[in-house]
Amino acid sequence: MVCSAHVRLVVTQYARSHAASKETMAQDIVDQVFDRVDSLCNRGSKVVSSVQDAVSSTVSHISGDAQWEAELAARTQEEAGKPAIKSLTSLGSAFYEKLTNKTVIGCGVSAVMAILFWHKERLLGLPEHLPKNQPKCCLVLGDIHDPIIRSQVMDLYRRRFTIFVCSRDAPSYREHEEDDDFLVHIDPTSSSDLANFIQSLNSTYELASVLFMPNLSYHPSGEMNLSQLETEIRSNTLLYFCTLMKLLPHLPRTQVILFDPALTYNMKVPHHHVEILVSGIVKSVYHSLTRHAKLDLYLVHLGILQLTAQPSNYKFLNLRGSNVNTALLEPVYKLVMAYNGNILRRMWLWLVTLGSLNHHWYCGKYSWISTFPFITPLIKKWI
Repeated sequence: MVCSAHVRLVVTQYARSHAASKETMAQDIVDQVFDRVDSLCNRGSKVVSSVQDAVSSTVSHISGDAQWEAELAARTQEEAGKPAIKSLTSLGSAFYEKLTNKTVIGCGVSAVMAILFWHKERLLGLPEHLPKNQPKCCLVLGDIHDPIIRSQVMDLYRRRFTIFVCSRDAPSYREHEEDDDFLVHIDPTSSSDLANFIQSLNSTYELASVLFMPNLSYHPSGEMNLSQLETEIRSNTLLYFCTLMKLLPHLPRTQVILFDPALTYNMKVPHHHVEILVSGIVKSVYHSLTRHAKLDLYLVHLGILQLTAQPSNYKFLNLRGSNVNTALLEPVYKLVMAYNGNILRRMWLWLVTLGSLNHHWYCGKYSWISTFPFITPLIKKWI
């Protein structure tokens, strides 16, 4: 009994010691594992810290360099925009492949029409006057004693044109420059005056138009003797034509507007044979100037114009005329501005003149209708 008890005691102690040793070994293994993991974590943390410090120093160095910043931003935008650009390009290519030439042309015309519709006032509309930074001038070959000529000169001056007036009475006008300080008077017989005008075109002003304006308002004077008729024709038409011929070699390509008192000529009314002769001379001057390629000619046929309570021209006709502002002054201003305007305004002028084939303009009452022979007898009944 004692031996068996002793054996059991020994076995129990051995089992306890063996279990203790196993527990100790397991604990050692666990400790070693945690030690290795902790060591690896510490090494990884040191590596990450060193990398972070290197990156921070590099970024701070680049941020101080503007060239590197710009290049980095450009590369970032380029990389970010490549997918969108590729997508838009492929979409546009696919859309364009579906279109025909007619569709493309139709879309283009529609776009142009839309622009013209929304911006027609800016593109085709005319301002009330010239901008201050445009030193444009007009040369008027005519006598401002005539009320219609003076109205035309005043209207162009009001619209900020500088007006050079060439007439035989220029010396007398200069004596009263305080009354007409907005005008520059030129004596057609003075070589120095013509030279100064050419010098002004080369240095200061841009010539917008030349207005050939013989006297347009004749009072009923009955018969005129031969010497008076000769003086009238020479000073009123031939002098201006000779002056224009002298200036022509020195002028740039320009617009010339001739004013024709054509109503008496068209109606064949013998009351004023001066008007009939002047109208015929103006038409002849117009046809003579067509051979000069540097001149763009326009012939204005004048009807009855109302300047005050009575007609300012054709006073022998007992008829009320058209308002001179709307019938003559505004059309002439539009004609000058369209010729000197942008490409759309010049295109409009090209269209209304039928491709530059018809340069005849009709201003005033009965100016156009009097060109039909079967109408003139009806008009004569109203005289």
